[in-house]
Amino acid sequence: MTAKKERYAKVLTTKGNGAVIPEEKRTPIRKGPSPDKRLTRKQELFVRELVAKDGQITMREAAINAG
Repeated sequence: MTAKKERYAKVLTTKGNGAVIPEEKRTPIRKGPSPDKRLTRKQELFVRELVAKDGQITMREAAINAG
């Protein structure tokens, strides 16, 4: 490993107080929802309502309309 990579590895493995976090205790980084997770019926209605009236209603109004 090059010196630069080692430096960045140390930065990524430390907490604010400088303690090293063991590999098994690190929290995995999530990059969005799981692909196998589906929206509930209410969530789907909310999204459809919000998109259909693009910019004309607030999120609150879309939530109320969706039920």
